[in-house]
Amino acid sequence: MKLFHLNEGDVEQLKNKEDIKGLIKALKYKDDRSVRYRAAEALGEIENNTAVEALISVLNDEYLPTKEMAIIALGEIGDKRAVLPLISNFNDANDELRDMMIFSLGEIGGRESLEYLKLALEDENYDIKLRAVEAWEKYLILNP
Repeated sequence: MKLFHLNEGDVEQLKNKEDIKGLIKALKYKDDRSVRYRAAEALGEIENNTAVEALISVLNDEYLPTKEMAIIALGEIGDKRAVLPLISNFNDANDELRDMMIFSLGEIGGRESLEYLKLALEDENYDIKLRAVEAWEKYLILNP
């Protein structure tokens, strides 16, 4: 027996109320992957670091777009707790996910992110290298 049912409209209402706990619950909702995707998107837009651990758990979601949105949301929130989970998933990810991870690491900043961005400059994929350069440039502009 299901205790509750969520849809994308419900997630939008939770976002409008900035109901972080409700959005985190929606992030774990297994019956509809679009609900998880929209919840990750909303948490990134709200930028509340209370959601970081829940978003990190979504890095293992089986639905690729939800995983992508969690990576983006972690970058938007900018909490340094996301750095190590992003780095630890980097080598197992496809090029698109790795590109998003580099972007998010650049958004988060900090010593750990920058050290990894240095390594990304040596990546075999040109787009990954380019994203790492862009992240470095942004960091240098914001931190002269």
